[in-house]
Amino acid sequence: MPTPNGISGLTYYDFTWDFDQTMYRRYYVTNAQSNDFDVTINVKVNNDASTLVVRLLDREISQWLPHSAGCETRIVRDTPPPTPEPCPFNSDLPKDSPECKEKCPYDSALYYDDGRCLPPPPPPVTPTPEIEIQKTIVDKPAFMKPGDTMTYLLQFRNKVNASVAENVSITDELATQYFDVVSTEPSDIAITNGFLKYDIANLPFSTDFRSIKITVKLKDQISSGTEVCNASRITANNATAASSPTVCIGVITPCPYDNSVPDINNPNCSEPTLICSLVDAKINRTTRKVDFKTTATSTNPANTTIVKYVYDYGDDKQESFNSTAYEHSASHTYPAGEYKAKVTVYYRTTGQAEQSDKSTDCEVPINFDEDQPLGKAKAVKNVTQDKTGKAASESKLQPKDVLEYTLKTTNAQNYERVGIDVSDYIGDVLDYATLDLEYLKEQGGSFNEQTKKITWKDVKIPANGEVKHTFKVTVKDPIPATNTPSGVSTDFDCKISNEYGNEITINVNCPLVKGVQNLPNTGPGSSLVVMSLITTVVGYFFFRSRLLSKELNLVRNDYAMTGGM
Repeated sequence: MPTPNGISGLTYYDFTWDFDQTMYRRYYVTNAQSNDFDVTINVKVNNDASTLVVRLLDREISQWLPHSAGCETRIVRDTPPPTPEPCPFNSDLPKDSPECKEKCPYDSALYYDDGRCLPPPPPPVTPTPEIEIQKTIVDKPAFMKPGDTMTYLLQFRNKVNASVAENVSITDELATQYFDVVSTEPSDIAITNGFLKYDIANLPFSTDFRSIKITVKLKDQISSGTEVCNASRITANNATAASSPTVCIGVITPCPYDNSVPDINNPNCSEPTLICSLVDAKINRTTRKVDFKTTATSTNPANTTIVKYVYDYGDDKQESFNSTAYEHSASHTYPAGEYKAKVTVYYRTTGQAEQSDKSTDCEVPINFDEDQPLGKAKAVKNVTQDKTGKAASESKLQPKDVLEYTLKTTNAQNYERVGIDVSDYIGDVLDYATLDLEYLKEQGGSFNEQTKKITWKDVKIPANGEVKHTFKVTVKDPIPATNTPSGVSTDFDCKISNEYGNEITINVNCPLVKGVQNLPNTGPGSSLVVMSLITTVVGYFFFRSRLLSKELNLVRNDYAMTGGM
Protein backbone atom coordinates (compact mmCIF):
# COMPACT_ATOMS: atom_id res chain seq x y z
CA MET A 1 0.00 0.00 0.00
CA PRO A 2 1.30 3.56 -0.65
CA THR A 3 2.24 5.74 2.30
CA PRO A 4 -0.02 8.69 3.15
CA ASN A 5 2.27 11.36 1.55
CA GLY A 6 2.70 9.36 -1.63
CA ILE A 7 6.49 9.53 -1.58
CA SER A 8 7.03 6.04 -0.32
CA GLY A 9 5.51 2.73 -1.38
CA LEU A 10 5.15 -0.85 -0.15
CA THR A 11 5.76 -3.87 -2.30
CA TYR A 12 6.32 -7.57 -1.70
CA TYR A 13 7.44 -10.75 -3.30
CA ASP A 14 6.67 -14.43 -2.71
CA PHE A 15 9.23 -17.15 -2.25
CA THR A 16 9.25 -20.85 -1.37
CA TRP A 17 11.31 -21.98 1.58
CA ASP A 18 13.26 -25.09 0.65
CA PHE A 19 13.02 -26.43 4.17
CA ASP A 20 9.29 -27.13 4.10
CA GLN A 21 8.33 -26.24 0.50
CA THR A 22 5.84 -23.63 1.83
CA MET A 23 5.05 -20.29 0.12
CA TYR A 24 6.02 -17.15 2.13
CA ARG A 25 5.57 -13.39 1.43
CA ARG A 26 8.10 -10.61 2.30
CA TYR A 27 7.06 -6.90 2.33
CA TYR A 28 9.50 -3.97 1.90
CA VAL A 29 9.34 -0.15 1.53
CA THR A 30 10.38 1.53 -1.72
CA ASN A 31 11.31 5.17 -2.45
CA ALA A 32 11.43 6.20 1.22
CA GLN A 33 12.40 9.92 1.39
CA SER A 34 12.39 10.38 5.16
CA ASN A 35 12.95 8.45 8.35
CA ASP A 36 9.39 8.85 9.57
CA PHE A 37 6.45 7.35 7.65
CA ASP A 38 3.49 5.06 8.25
CA VAL A 39 2.89 1.70 6.59
CA THR A 40 -0.36 -0.27 6.75
CA ILE A 41 -0.47 -4.02 6.05
CA ASN A 42 -3.53 -6.26 6.29
CA VAL A 43 -2.68 -9.81 7.34
CA LYS A 44 -4.69 -12.97 7.86
CA VAL A 45 -3.87 -14.98 10.97
CA ASN A 46 -4.50 -18.62 11.74
CA ASN A 47 -7.47 -19.62 13.90
CA ASP A 48 -5.27 -20.81 16.72
CA ALA A 49 -2.80 -17.83 16.69
CA SER A 50 -2.70 -15.72 19.88
CA THR A 51 0.03 -13.13 19.10
CA LEU A 52 1.15 -11.23 15.97
CA VAL A 53 4.86 -10.31 15.82
CA VAL A 54 6.24 -7.81 13.25
CA ARG A 55 9.99 -7.62 12.64
CA LEU A 56 11.94 -5.11 10.54
CA LEU A 57 15.05 -5.82 8.46
CA ASP A 58 17.61 -3.14 7.53
CA ARG A 59 18.79 -4.27 4.12
CA GLU A 60 21.76 -1.85 4.08
CA ILE A 61 23.39 -3.55 7.02
CA SER A 62 21.55 -6.88 6.50
CA GLN A 63 20.43 -7.00 10.11
CA TRP A 64 17.13 -7.27 11.90
CA LEU A 65 16.26 -4.21 13.96
CA PRO A 66 16.13 -4.89 17.70
CA HIS A 67 13.01 -6.72 18.79
CA SER A 68 10.92 -5.22 21.55
CA ALA A 69 7.62 -5.90 23.26
CA GLY A 70 6.07 -3.09 21.21
CA CYS A 71 6.45 -5.26 18.13
CA GLU A 72 4.01 -7.79 19.53
CA THR A 73 0.24 -7.47 19.38
CA ARG A 74 -2.18 -9.77 21.12
CA ILE A 75 -4.93 -11.05 18.85
CA VAL A 76 -8.43 -10.48 20.24
CA ARG A 77 -11.44 -12.23 18.71
CA ASP A 78 -15.13 -11.75 19.15
CA THR A 79 -15.54 -15.56 19.43
CA PRO A 80 -12.96 -17.98 20.75
CA PRO A 81 -11.17 -20.09 18.16
CA PRO A 82 -12.60 -23.59 17.69
CA THR A 83 -10.94 -26.35 19.64
CA PRO A 84 -8.77 -28.29 17.21
CA GLU A 85 -9.83 -31.87 16.62
CA PRO A 86 -7.50 -34.18 18.53
CA CYS A 87 -5.11 -36.54 16.84
CA PRO A 88 -6.52 -40.10 16.95
CA PHE A 89 -3.12 -41.40 18.05
CA ASN A 90 -2.44 -38.79 20.77
CA SER A 91 -5.26 -36.60 22.08
CA ASP A 92 -2.73 -33.94 23.24
CA LEU A 93 -1.85 -33.16 19.62
CA PRO A 94 -4.06 -31.36 17.07
CA LYS A 95 -5.28 -33.54 14.23
CA ASP A 96 -3.57 -31.32 11.62
CA SER A 97 -0.22 -31.23 13.41
CA PRO A 98 2.83 -32.66 11.59
CA GLU A 99 3.32 -35.20 14.38
CA CYS A 100 -0.21 -36.52 13.87
CA LYS A 101 0.16 -36.61 10.08
CA GLU A 102 3.33 -38.65 10.33
CA LYS A 103 1.51 -41.30 12.33
CA CYS A 104 -1.50 -41.62 10.06
CA PRO A 105 -1.02 -45.09 8.53
CA TYR A 106 -2.42 -46.37 5.26
CA ASP A 107 -3.82 -49.59 6.67
CA SER A 108 -5.70 -48.37 9.74
CA ALA A 109 -9.19 -46.97 10.23
CA LEU A 110 -7.81 -43.65 8.90
CA TYR A 111 -5.92 -42.98 5.73
CA TYR A 112 -3.41 -40.37 4.60
CA ASP A 113 -4.67 -37.94 1.94
CA ASP A 114 -3.19 -34.58 0.96
CA GLY A 115 -1.44 -34.14 4.28
CA ARG A 116 -4.54 -34.67 6.40
CA CYS A 117 -5.89 -37.47 8.55
CA LEU A 118 -9.39 -38.19 7.23
CA PRO A 119 -12.10 -40.72 8.04
CA PRO A 120 -11.89 -43.87 5.94
CA PRO A 121 -13.90 -44.00 2.73
CA PRO A 122 -17.29 -45.73 2.93
CA PRO A 123 -17.20 -49.47 2.27
CA PRO A 124 -17.90 -50.49 -1.31
CA VAL A 125 -21.50 -51.33 -2.11
CA THR A 126 -21.87 -55.07 -2.65
CA PRO A 127 -24.74 -56.61 -4.58
CA THR A 128 -27.57 -58.20 -2.63
CA PRO A 129 -27.52 -61.99 -3.02
CA GLU A 130 -30.51 -63.89 -4.36
CA ILE A 131 -30.89 -67.47 -3.19
CA GLU A 132 -33.03 -70.18 -4.73
CA ILE A 133 -33.81 -73.83 -4.03
CA GLN A 134 -35.37 -76.65 -6.02
CA LYS A 135 -36.62 -80.06 -4.97
CA THR A 136 -37.36 -83.19 -6.97
CA ILE A 137 -37.36 -86.98 -6.68
CA VAL A 138 -34.49 -88.71 -8.45
CA ASP A 139 -35.76 -90.98 -11.26
CA LYS A 140 -39.30 -90.26 -10.10
CA PRO A 141 -41.72 -93.11 -10.92
CA ALA A 142 -45.44 -92.71 -11.59
CA PHE A 143 -46.23 -94.00 -8.09
CA MET A 144 -44.66 -95.70 -5.06
CA LYS A 145 -45.59 -98.80 -3.07
CA PRO A 146 -45.18 -99.24 0.69
CA GLY A 147 -41.63 -100.43 1.36
CA ASP A 148 -40.22 -98.68 -1.75
CA THR A 149 -37.17 -96.40 -1.46
CA MET A 150 -36.86 -93.01 -3.11
CA THR A 151 -34.32 -90.16 -3.04
CA TYR A 152 -35.16 -86.48 -2.69
CA LEU A 153 -32.75 -84.11 -4.45
CA LEU A 154 -32.43 -80.55 -3.11
CA GLN A 155 -30.50 -78.09 -5.27
CA PHE A 156 -29.62 -74.58 -4.13
CA ARG A 157 -27.40 -71.65 -5.11
CA ASN A 158 -26.80 -67.88 -4.90
CA LYS A 159 -27.36 -66.51 -8.40
CA VAL A 160 -26.14 -62.88 -8.05
CA ASN A 161 -22.60 -62.30 -9.24
CA ALA A 162 -20.06 -60.77 -6.80
CA SER A 163 -22.35 -61.39 -3.81
CA VAL A 164 -22.16 -63.71 -0.80
CA ALA A 165 -25.20 -64.99 1.09
CA GLU A 166 -24.37 -65.07 4.81
CA ASN A 167 -25.43 -67.65 7.40
CA VAL A 168 -27.42 -69.75 4.98
CA SER A 169 -29.80 -72.36 6.39
CA ILE A 170 -31.78 -75.04 4.54
CA THR A 171 -34.83 -76.57 6.21
CA ASP A 172 -37.38 -79.20 5.25
CA GLU A 173 -40.33 -80.57 7.24
CA LEU A 174 -40.08 -84.17 6.09
CA ALA A 175 -43.28 -86.23 6.02
CA THR A 176 -41.87 -88.82 8.41
CA GLN A 177 -45.38 -90.09 9.19
CA TYR A 178 -45.12 -91.80 5.79
CA PHE A 179 -41.46 -92.74 5.53
CA ASP A 180 -38.22 -93.35 7.43
CA VAL A 181 -34.98 -91.51 6.54
CA VAL A 182 -32.38 -94.03 5.37
CA SER A 183 -29.41 -91.73 4.63
CA THR A 184 -28.41 -88.17 3.77
CA GLU A 185 -25.67 -86.68 1.64
CA PRO A 186 -23.76 -84.89 3.15
CA SER A 187 -23.92 -87.20 6.13
CA ASP A 188 -23.73 -84.42 8.76
CA ILE A 189 -27.23 -83.08 8.04
CA ALA A 190 -29.25 -82.76 11.25
CA ILE A 191 -32.78 -84.26 11.33
CA THR A 192 -34.76 -83.88 14.56
CA ASN A 193 -38.32 -85.21 14.81
CA GLY A 194 -38.60 -85.12 11.03
CA PHE A 195 -37.30 -81.53 10.74
CA LEU A 196 -34.21 -81.25 8.55
CA LYS A 197 -31.76 -78.38 9.09
CA TYR A 198 -28.48 -77.82 7.24
CA ASP A 199 -26.40 -74.69 7.95
CA ILE A 200 -23.80 -73.16 5.65
CA ALA A 201 -21.65 -70.23 6.81
CA ASN A 202 -21.48 -68.45 3.45
CA LEU A 203 -22.84 -69.18 -0.02
CA PRO A 204 -20.96 -67.29 -2.77
CA PHE A 205 -22.29 -66.73 -6.27
CA SER A 206 -22.30 -69.76 -8.53
CA THR A 207 -23.71 -70.62 -11.94
CA ASP A 208 -24.16 -74.19 -10.72
CA PHE A 209 -26.30 -75.68 -7.99
CA ARG A 210 -25.01 -77.32 -4.85
CA SER A 211 -27.02 -80.36 -3.83
CA ILE A 212 -28.35 -82.36 -0.89
CA LYS A 213 -29.78 -85.88 -1.08
CA ILE A 214 -32.22 -87.51 1.31
CA THR A 215 -32.99 -91.20 0.79
CA VAL A 216 -36.21 -92.43 2.43
CA LYS A 217 -38.16 -95.68 2.68
CA LEU A 218 -41.96 -95.69 2.65
CA LYS A 219 -43.62 -97.26 5.67
CA ASP A 220 -45.81 -100.35 5.32
CA GLN A 221 -49.10 -99.02 6.67
CA ILE A 222 -50.02 -96.36 4.10
CA SER A 223 -53.45 -96.24 2.53
CA SER A 224 -53.75 -96.41 -1.24
CA GLY A 225 -54.23 -93.07 -2.90
CA THR A 226 -52.21 -91.24 -0.27
CA GLU A 227 -50.07 -88.41 -1.63
CA VAL A 228 -46.76 -87.82 0.12
CA CYS A 229 -45.92 -84.11 -0.28
CA ASN A 230 -43.41 -81.65 1.13
CA ALA A 231 -41.19 -78.68 0.16
CA SER A 232 -37.83 -77.20 1.16
CA ARG A 233 -36.85 -73.68 2.24
CA ILE A 234 -33.61 -71.67 2.17
CA THR A 235 -32.86 -68.57 4.25
CA ALA A 236 -29.91 -66.18 4.73
CA ASN A 237 -29.18 -63.16 6.93
CA ASN A 238 -28.78 -60.80 3.96
CA ALA A 239 -31.14 -62.29 1.36
CA THR A 240 -34.83 -62.93 0.89
CA ALA A 241 -35.90 -66.47 1.82
CA ALA A 242 -37.05 -68.82 -0.94
CA SER A 243 -39.02 -72.08 -1.06
CA SER A 244 -39.10 -74.90 -3.55
CA PRO A 245 -42.32 -76.03 -5.24
CA THR A 246 -44.15 -78.76 -3.29
CA VAL A 247 -43.10 -82.21 -4.47
CA CYS A 248 -45.72 -84.98 -4.31
CA ILE A 249 -45.87 -88.66 -5.16
CA GLY A 250 -48.82 -91.01 -4.89
CA VAL A 251 -48.85 -94.30 -3.01
CA ILE A 252 -50.59 -97.40 -4.38
CA THR A 253 -51.09 -100.55 -2.31
CA PRO A 254 -51.62 -103.50 -4.70
CA CYS A 255 -54.72 -105.59 -4.11
CA PRO A 256 -53.69 -108.92 -2.54
CA TYR A 257 -56.96 -110.65 -3.51
CA ASP A 258 -58.48 -112.18 -6.61
CA ASN A 259 -59.94 -109.24 -8.51
CA SER A 260 -62.81 -111.41 -9.82
CA VAL A 261 -64.13 -111.84 -6.28
CA PRO A 262 -64.83 -108.45 -4.67
CA ASP A 263 -63.98 -108.43 -1.00
CA ILE A 264 -65.98 -105.88 1.01
CA ASN A 265 -63.52 -106.22 3.88
CA ASN A 266 -60.63 -104.88 1.77
CA PRO A 267 -61.22 -101.28 0.62
CA ASN A 268 -58.24 -101.50 -1.75
CA CYS A 269 -60.13 -104.14 -3.73
CA SER A 270 -63.78 -103.18 -3.29
CA GLU A 271 -63.18 -99.39 -3.71
CA PRO A 272 -60.36 -98.85 -6.21
CA THR A 273 -58.43 -95.57 -5.97
CA LEU A 274 -56.74 -93.79 -8.89
CA ILE A 275 -53.66 -91.55 -8.80
CA CYS A 276 -51.96 -89.73 -11.65
CA SER A 277 -48.63 -88.20 -12.59
CA LEU A 278 -48.19 -85.33 -15.06
CA VAL A 279 -44.82 -84.32 -16.51
CA ASP A 280 -43.67 -81.84 -19.15
CA ALA A 281 -41.88 -84.55 -21.07
CA LYS A 282 -40.53 -82.25 -23.77
CA ILE A 283 -40.21 -78.45 -24.08
CA ASN A 284 -39.29 -76.51 -27.23
CA ARG A 285 -38.12 -73.17 -25.83
CA THR A 286 -38.05 -71.54 -29.27
CA THR A 287 -41.69 -72.26 -30.15
CA ARG A 288 -42.81 -72.62 -26.50
CA LYS A 289 -44.47 -75.93 -27.35
CA VAL A 290 -44.81 -78.40 -24.49
CA ASP A 291 -45.53 -82.13 -24.78
CA PHE A 292 -47.29 -83.45 -21.70
CA LYS A 293 -47.42 -87.05 -20.52
CA THR A 294 -49.98 -88.33 -17.98
CA THR A 295 -49.72 -91.70 -16.25
CA ALA A 296 -52.67 -93.08 -14.23
CA THR A 297 -52.48 -95.96 -11.75
CA SER A 298 -55.27 -97.82 -9.93
CA THR A 299 -55.29 -99.93 -6.80
CA ASN A 300 -57.48 -102.41 -8.68
CA PRO A 301 -57.23 -101.98 -12.47
CA ALA A 302 -59.68 -104.83 -13.14
CA ASN A 303 -62.44 -102.92 -11.36
CA THR A 304 -61.46 -99.46 -12.70
CA THR A 305 -62.32 -97.84 -16.03
CA ILE A 306 -60.70 -94.60 -17.25
CA VAL A 307 -63.29 -92.23 -18.77
CA LYS A 308 -61.43 -89.12 -19.96
CA TYR A 309 -58.52 -86.68 -19.45
CA VAL A 310 -59.24 -82.95 -19.09
CA TYR A 311 -56.26 -80.57 -19.37
CA ASP A 312 -56.22 -77.03 -17.99
CA TYR A 313 -53.04 -75.55 -19.47
CA GLY A 314 -53.02 -72.57 -17.12
CA ASP A 315 -53.39 -69.91 -19.84
CA ASP A 316 -57.20 -69.92 -19.92
CA LYS A 317 -57.16 -72.79 -22.42
CA GLN A 318 -58.68 -76.22 -21.69
CA GLU A 319 -58.92 -79.43 -23.67
CA SER A 320 -60.81 -82.72 -23.07
CA PHE A 321 -59.89 -86.18 -24.42
CA ASN A 322 -62.06 -89.30 -24.11
CA SER A 323 -59.81 -92.28 -23.40
CA THR A 324 -59.78 -95.55 -21.48
CA ALA A 325 -55.96 -95.89 -21.52
CA TYR A 326 -53.85 -95.54 -18.40
CA GLU A 327 -51.42 -93.28 -20.27
CA HIS A 328 -52.18 -90.17 -22.28
CA SER A 329 -50.19 -87.47 -24.12
CA ALA A 330 -51.15 -83.95 -25.16
CA SER A 331 -49.33 -80.93 -26.63
CA HIS A 332 -49.89 -77.22 -26.17
CA THR A 333 -48.17 -74.03 -27.39
CA TYR A 334 -47.94 -71.20 -24.87
CA PRO A 335 -47.49 -67.44 -25.02
CA ALA A 336 -44.45 -66.12 -23.13
CA GLY A 337 -44.74 -66.36 -19.33
CA GLU A 338 -44.99 -68.80 -16.45
CA TYR A 339 -47.92 -71.19 -15.95
CA LYS A 340 -49.18 -74.17 -13.97
CA ALA A 341 -50.74 -76.97 -16.00
CA LYS A 342 -53.25 -79.38 -14.46
CA VAL A 343 -54.83 -82.58 -15.74
CA THR A 344 -57.95 -84.16 -14.24
CA VAL A 345 -58.45 -87.88 -14.83
CA TYR A 346 -62.09 -89.08 -14.63
CA TYR A 347 -62.80 -92.77 -13.89
CA ARG A 348 -65.50 -95.11 -12.57
CA THR A 349 -65.42 -98.40 -10.74
CA THR A 350 -67.37 -101.60 -11.31
CA GLY A 351 -71.05 -101.21 -10.44
CA GLN A 352 -70.81 -97.45 -10.23
CA ALA A 353 -73.37 -95.26 -12.02
CA GLU A 354 -72.13 -93.13 -14.90
CA GLN A 355 -73.37 -89.90 -13.37
CA SER A 356 -71.12 -90.38 -10.33
CA ASP A 357 -67.71 -90.54 -12.03
CA LYS A 358 -64.78 -90.04 -9.68
CA SER A 359 -61.74 -87.92 -10.51
CA THR A 360 -58.20 -87.19 -9.50
CA ASP A 361 -55.85 -84.46 -10.71
CA CYS A 362 -52.16 -83.56 -10.78
CA GLU A 363 -50.15 -80.44 -11.70
CA VAL A 364 -46.82 -79.36 -13.16
CA PRO A 365 -45.27 -75.84 -13.35
CA ILE A 366 -44.28 -74.48 -16.78
CA ASN A 367 -41.86 -71.63 -17.48
CA PHE A 368 -39.76 -70.69 -20.45
CA ASP A 369 -36.70 -69.25 -18.80
CA GLU A 370 -33.31 -70.46 -19.94
CA ASP A 371 -32.37 -73.98 -18.90
CA GLN A 372 -31.67 -74.08 -15.18
CA PRO A 373 -28.09 -74.84 -14.14
CA LEU A 374 -27.25 -78.43 -13.36
CA GLY A 375 -26.50 -79.69 -9.89
CA LYS A 376 -22.94 -80.74 -9.08
CA ALA A 377 -21.51 -82.81 -6.26
CA LYS A 378 -18.34 -84.78 -5.64
CA ALA A 379 -17.41 -87.77 -3.48
CA VAL A 380 -14.05 -89.42 -2.83
CA LYS A 381 -12.89 -92.87 -1.77
CA ASN A 382 -9.41 -93.81 -0.57
CA VAL A 383 -9.21 -97.23 -2.19
CA THR A 384 -5.91 -98.13 -0.52
CA GLN A 385 -7.05 -97.24 3.01
CA ASP A 386 -10.64 -98.42 2.31
CA LYS A 387 -12.18 -95.16 3.52
CA THR A 388 -15.07 -93.23 2.00
CA GLY A 389 -16.79 -89.90 2.55
CA LYS A 390 -15.77 -87.96 5.62
CA ALA A 391 -13.31 -90.64 6.77
CA ALA A 392 -11.47 -90.42 3.44
CA SER A 393 -11.27 -86.62 3.44
CA GLU A 394 -10.05 -86.53 7.07
CA SER A 395 -7.33 -89.13 6.54
CA LYS A 396 -3.75 -88.19 5.66
CA LEU A 397 -2.57 -89.39 2.26
CA GLN A 398 0.45 -91.69 2.09
CA PRO A 399 2.68 -92.51 -0.89
CA LYS A 400 0.99 -94.81 -3.46
CA ASP A 401 -2.52 -94.24 -2.03
CA VAL A 402 -5.18 -94.60 -4.74
CA LEU A 403 -8.08 -92.10 -4.69
CA GLU A 404 -11.31 -92.62 -6.62
CA TYR A 405 -13.30 -89.43 -7.28
CA THR A 406 -16.96 -89.55 -8.33
CA LEU A 407 -18.55 -86.59 -10.10
CA LYS A 408 -22.34 -86.43 -9.77
CA THR A 409 -24.28 -84.23 -12.19
CA THR A 410 -28.01 -83.89 -11.53
CA ASN A 411 -30.94 -82.56 -13.54
CA ALA A 412 -33.91 -81.35 -11.45
CA GLN A 413 -36.04 -80.59 -14.51
CA ASN A 414 -38.84 -82.72 -15.95
CA TYR A 415 -37.13 -82.93 -19.33
CA GLU A 416 -33.93 -84.56 -20.53
CA ARG A 417 -30.79 -82.41 -20.86
CA VAL A 418 -28.56 -83.26 -23.83
CA GLY A 419 -25.22 -82.11 -25.20
CA ILE A 420 -23.75 -81.52 -21.72
CA ASP A 421 -19.97 -81.42 -21.17
CA VAL A 422 -18.95 -82.61 -17.71
CA SER A 423 -15.56 -81.11 -16.84
CA ASP A 424 -13.38 -81.00 -13.72
CA TYR A 425 -10.11 -79.10 -13.06
CA ILE A 426 -7.58 -81.31 -11.24
CA GLY A 427 -4.46 -79.12 -11.34
CA ASP A 428 -4.10 -79.01 -7.55
CA VAL A 429 -4.54 -82.79 -7.33
CA LEU A 430 -1.70 -83.34 -9.78
CA ASP A 431 0.79 -81.55 -7.48
CA TYR A 432 0.95 -84.72 -5.43
CA ALA A 433 -0.70 -87.41 -7.56
CA THR A 434 -0.71 -88.87 -11.08
CA LEU A 435 -3.84 -89.44 -13.13
CA ASP A 436 -4.78 -92.99 -14.18
CA LEU A 437 -5.21 -92.23 -17.89
CA GLU A 438 -6.08 -95.80 -18.83
CA TYR A 439 -8.92 -95.95 -16.31
CA LEU A 440 -10.15 -92.52 -17.45
CA LYS A 441 -10.27 -93.71 -21.05
CA GLU A 442 -12.28 -96.77 -20.01
CA GLN A 443 -14.80 -94.40 -18.39
CA GLY A 444 -15.13 -92.43 -21.62
CA GLY A 445 -13.27 -89.35 -20.37
CA SER A 446 -10.31 -87.39 -21.74
CA PHE A 447 -7.57 -85.22 -20.17
CA ASN A 448 -6.18 -81.90 -21.42
CA GLU A 449 -2.57 -81.43 -20.30
CA GLN A 450 -2.61 -77.65 -20.87
CA THR A 451 -5.83 -76.85 -18.97
CA LYS A 452 -5.45 -79.69 -16.42
CA LYS A 453 -9.09 -80.66 -16.99
CA ILE A 454 -10.78 -84.01 -17.43
CA THR A 455 -13.89 -83.97 -19.60
CA TRP A 456 -16.77 -86.17 -20.69
CA LYS A 457 -18.42 -84.74 -23.81
CA ASP A 458 -22.00 -84.82 -25.14
CA VAL A 459 -23.52 -86.28 -21.96
CA LYS A 460 -27.27 -86.92 -21.65
CA ILE A 461 -28.89 -86.41 -18.24
CA PRO A 462 -32.43 -87.81 -17.88
CA ALA A 463 -35.33 -85.82 -16.46
CA ASN A 464 -35.16 -85.71 -12.64
CA GLY A 465 -32.08 -87.85 -13.02
CA GLU A 466 -28.37 -88.06 -12.29
CA VAL A 467 -25.23 -89.25 -14.08
CA LYS A 468 -21.96 -90.26 -12.42
CA HIS A 469 -18.39 -90.18 -13.74
CA THR A 470 -15.32 -91.51 -11.95
CA PHE A 471 -11.57 -91.11 -12.26
CA LYS A 472 -8.61 -92.32 -10.23
CA VAL A 473 -5.30 -90.81 -9.12
CA THR A 474 -2.31 -92.33 -7.32
CA VAL A 475 -0.28 -90.37 -4.75
CA LYS A 476 3.33 -89.94 -5.88
CA ASP A 477 6.15 -91.91 -4.31
CA PRO A 478 8.14 -90.17 -2.99
CA ILE A 479 5.80 -87.30 -2.12
CA PRO A 480 7.27 -83.99 -3.43
CA ALA A 481 9.00 -81.94 -0.73
CA THR A 482 8.42 -78.59 -2.44
CA ASN A 483 7.59 -75.56 -0.30
CA THR A 484 4.55 -73.43 -1.03
CA PRO A 485 5.79 -70.67 -3.40
CA SER A 486 3.85 -67.89 -1.63
CA GLY A 487 1.35 -67.23 1.12
CA VAL A 488 -1.52 -66.92 -1.37
CA SER A 489 -0.63 -69.85 -3.58
CA THR A 490 -2.26 -73.26 -3.24
CA ASP A 491 0.48 -75.05 -5.17
CA PHE A 492 2.44 -77.63 -3.17
CA ASP A 493 0.70 -76.73 0.10
CA CYS A 494 0.58 -80.33 1.39
CA LYS A 495 -3.14 -80.51 0.52
CA ILE A 496 -5.10 -81.96 -2.36
CA SER A 497 -8.14 -79.77 -3.07
CA ASN A 498 -10.75 -80.39 -5.73
CA GLU A 499 -14.14 -78.75 -6.29
CA TYR A 500 -17.15 -79.92 -8.26
CA GLY A 501 -20.18 -78.37 -6.58
CA ASN A 502 -18.63 -79.05 -3.17
CA GLU A 503 -14.94 -78.87 -2.31
CA ILE A 504 -12.97 -81.86 -0.99
CA THR A 505 -9.61 -81.18 0.64
CA ILE A 506 -7.33 -83.95 1.89
CA ASN A 507 -4.05 -83.47 3.77
CA VAL A 508 -0.91 -85.04 2.34
CA ASN A 509 1.77 -86.55 4.57
CA CYS A 510 4.52 -84.28 3.19
CA PRO A 511 8.15 -84.88 4.18
CA LEU A 512 9.84 -82.23 6.36
CA VAL A 513 11.50 -79.56 4.21
CA LYS A 514 15.02 -78.73 5.52
CA GLY A 515 15.58 -75.30 4.08
CA VAL A 516 18.84 -74.72 6.04
CA GLN A 517 20.58 -77.34 3.90
CA ASN A 518 20.87 -74.74 1.13
CA LEU A 519 22.98 -72.35 3.28
CA PRO A 520 26.75 -72.36 2.70
CA ASN A 521 28.77 -74.21 5.30
CA THR A 522 30.76 -71.16 6.46
CA GLY A 523 31.24 -72.18 10.09
CA PRO A 524 30.62 -70.15 13.26
CA GLY A 525 33.67 -67.88 12.81
CA SER A 526 32.59 -66.57 9.41
CA SER A 527 29.03 -66.04 10.61
CA LEU A 528 30.19 -63.89 13.54
CA VAL A 529 32.36 -61.75 11.27
CA VAL A 530 29.51 -61.18 8.83
CA MET A 531 27.02 -60.30 11.58
CA SER A 532 29.52 -57.87 13.19
CA LEU A 533 30.09 -56.14 9.86
CA ILE A 534 26.33 -55.78 9.26
CA THR A 535 25.81 -54.37 12.77
CA THR A 536 28.59 -51.79 12.27
CA VAL A 537 27.23 -50.57 8.94
CA VAL A 538 23.65 -50.32 10.21
CA GLY A 539 24.77 -48.50 13.35
CA TYR A 540 26.82 -45.98 11.35
CA PHE A 541 23.90 -45.01 9.12
CA PHE A 542 21.51 -44.84 12.10
CA PHE A 543 23.61 -42.38 14.07
CA ARG A 544 24.56 -40.44 10.92
CA SER A 545 20.82 -39.90 10.13
CA ARG A 546 20.23 -38.53 13.63
CA LEU A 547 23.18 -36.12 13.21
CA LEU A 548 21.81 -34.89 9.86
CA SER A 549 18.44 -34.27 11.51
CA LYS A 550 20.04 -32.04 14.16
CA GLU A 551 22.02 -30.13 11.53
CA LEU A 552 18.83 -29.53 9.54
CA ASN A 553 17.08 -28.07 12.61
CA LEU A 554 20.02 -25.68 13.18
CA VAL A 555 19.88 -24.51 9.56
CA ARG A 556 16.12 -24.00 9.84
CA ASN A 557 16.45 -21.85 12.99
CA ASP A 558 19.23 -19.77 11.49
CA TYR A 559 17.22 -19.26 8.32
CA ALA A 560 14.20 -18.10 10.31
CA MET A 561 16.24 -15.69 12.41
CA THR A 562 17.84 -14.02 9.40
CA GLY A 563 14.65 -13.93 7.33
CA GLY A 564 16.19 -16.13 4.68
CA MET A 565 19.31 -13.99 4.19
